Amino acid sequence: MSNSNTEDKNNNEHFLSTEEIHPAALENILNAREERVNKQFELINKYALPIISFTMNIPGEIKCNRLIEFAFNFGINEILSRLSEPVHFEKKISFTGCEAFFVYNLPPYEIKKFTLTIEGESEIGRLFDIDVIDKSGNKLSRDSFRKCLICDKDAFICARERAHSLDELKDVTGKILTDFAASYLSKLTHDALLSELRLTPKPGLVDMNNNGAHTDMDFTLMTKSIEAITPYFKQCSQAVVEALLVEDLIQIGLDAEGAMYNATKGVNTHKGAIYSFMILISAITIYLISDSTTDTIFDISKKLSKQIEAIKRTRITQETHGNEVYKKYSIPGATGEALSGFENARCAARLLNDNSPLDVLLYLMANVDDSNIYYRGGKEGANYIKEKAKEILESPEDQRIPLSAEFDKELIRRNISPGGCADILALSIFIHKLYN
Repeated sequence: MSNSNTEDKNNNEHFLSTEEIHPAALENILNAREERVNKQFELINKYALPIISFTMNIPGEIKCNRLIEFAFNFGINEILSRLSEPVHFEKKISFTGCEAFFVYNLPPYEIKKFTLTIEGESEIGRLFDIDVIDKSGNKLSRDSFRKCLICDKDAFICARERAHSLDELKDVTGKILTDFAASYLSKLTHDALLSELRLTPKPGLVDMNNNGAHTDMDFTLMTKSIEAITPYFKQCSQAVVEALLVEDLIQIGLDAEGAMYNATKGVNTHKGAIYSFMILISAITIYLISDSTTDTIFDISKKLSKQIEAIKRTRITQETHGNEVYKKYSIPGATGEALSGFENARCAARLLNDNSPLDVLLYLMANVDDSNIYYRGGKEGANYIKEKAKEILESPEDQRIPLSAEFDKELIRRNISPGGCADILALSIFIHKLYN
């Protein structure tokens, strides 16, 4: 199993590069605009190809913060995913705003078609300003006017006539940004859970081959569960934006569990994942909207999980499998992972830079004390799984899939499922995508 030797973004847990947040005066904005035009002509003269100049339409004196840069990075990824690899790309983040430049060896009208789609297909696209400039320095015009953020009339006319106050525009822009973050984080969770589920083979776990060491769930049921719980992750982010109490976040988690049980007819498919992702999404949202905090996302996760556990201890709760394992083996399970700031998931996310998801799962099985494994197999079963997973990882790469398939048969025979490792793998996929 290989380790990344490069300095990756996961090592810098403040994953956005925004400078100190402060207002941009008109003079600063005008100077930045002039520098941007100079950069456009510099790139055209150098490459003699069309370029994209991408900025954000942000009203008010604060032109860049964590939330704005988060949306801006999404816009960059949309451009890169829909067009071919650029001949040249560069990005600049400053208190005067976010800027990115792409040079493409494509017809300018073809580029414009894609950029108009990006601007028009979602609410966050309304804040994108994606100019396409041909190799003669001419900016391509739009086929129709851009709609005002508030009234949907021509934005240029509304701006010229000062039809809306600055506060109104800032409020609408803020809501678009926070709604985008909530939707994006929810979708990222959905996709991470599905990616983990679809990974095949997965020793002892439900995958596309079989039900693993489970008689009460299968691939279809797990998929239904993921679809049922996904909306609650968006609610969680929105609750943070609305400054609701930790008790409200706990209730959203309980509602998500209820939706899961309703979809699965009482089967616990994702209880641990709900708990972990609720905390992580809440922490990310706090980080994005709190520009003054020096804490990382994972520092915030630790603090939030401590608050949640303190509240849970004051309530009478049912005895769970996790509680039984903790009393017998001192294995903290999902709670311990959250209290550590998702230490195992962060490590696994780094490993995904250079290793397959199966190898990362085997790494987790070889190194993590999984409460699910201890509940079903005890200490003996846990030691067996660690040793076997390590043995497969040390085998030649082309043998790991067939060896994992045989390992799967043995775990089915022993009725042991590494469900905690599966949840950590899903978290690591989420973190890896977030940073990349």
